[in-house]
Amino acid sequence: MRTTIYDIAKRANVSGVTVSRVLNNADVPIAPETRNRILSLAKELNYIPNHLAKALVTGKTNTLALIVLSMEEMLGVHYNQMLESVHTAAQEAGYLLITSENINSVAGGGQVDGIIWLADPNMMKEISQGVRSKLVYVWHSELLTDDLSNLIAWNDTLGTYKAVKYLLDLGHKKITAVWGDVKEENSAEHPKVKGYRKAMSDAGLEISEVFGTFDKEQYENGYILMNEFLSNGNRTDAVIARNDFLAIGCMRALKQHGFSIPGDVSVIGYNDTVVARCADPALTSVRTPMDLAGTIAVNQLLKMVNGEIESFTPIVLETSLTLRESCAPFGL
Repeated sequence: MRTTIYDIAKRANVSGVTVSRVLNNADVPIAPETRNRILSLAKELNYIPNHLAKALVTGKTNTLALIVLSMEEMLGVHYNQMLESVHTAAQEAGYLLITSENINSVAGGGQVDGIIWLADPNMMKEISQGVRSKLVYVWHSELLTDDLSNLIAWNDTLGTYKAVKYLLDLGHKKITAVWGDVKEENSAEHPKVKGYRKAMSDAGLEISEVFGTFDKEQYENGYILMNEFLSNGNRTDAVIARNDFLAIGCMRALKQHGFSIPGDVSVIGYNDTVVARCADPALTSVRTPMDLAGTIAVNQLLKMVNGEIESFTPIVLETSLTLRESCAPFGL
């Protein structure tokens, strides 16, 4: 049977109102020994707050929602970093966290106090007028920051630019970008594509890009695309891939064609997931601040929920390059 505040009150020989005030950290004078006794009993009796009852009193649900367009993608090793950080930050603040692919299931009825939207903010504009909960966007493009508030972003354009610049500094000139299932006709607006093309243009070098429409897993996609690229007689001395899985698939194809890594070809991935550390050789990768973005998103959202701020200007986080064993100076 679930422990209630009245069970705690009976054991502590105080009123239910006093227990409620202590557990909700109300700003009222309560003797320290009474407060400590109530908190100890709550822990001993494994008290679990009744968020529904609390919502009726406070007008808050003490629940946050993380909305993603694809739960399959959310469960991947990249977005899992954010899920963990969001869950931890919400839990530490005393909030429940739910995840959903359907914004309509939580947006209009006041079921949650705040929503973190992990997708393109432009997709939210049409329905945002009907959202009663506070809303924070988390997205991977600084290109959206000019006319959008409440955004946590990271700079993929600069992240890719810095990765290509690193390869250029190593002496590489034939640098091939493997974009996987990015559509070539829409690629000019893709942040990573923009970063790669700018770096190559600034260096006065020819662009070499590989696009694909394969309905495959990312690792297999990278292998197929690089195998086709090499089988058609193309050569490169460095590869940068849109994500770590594509990069590792490329590495497999390069090895099968007789190229050593990094002796013949340097390879850089993106997102710095756990698979980058497990690759052979360990993969140099651009690290995106997923965990930090999740923590900041919860903190900013709770400030809005609690009335401390109405909104905030976009916060753009920096990416970084994690150096491992898959890159080396050209010609060594």
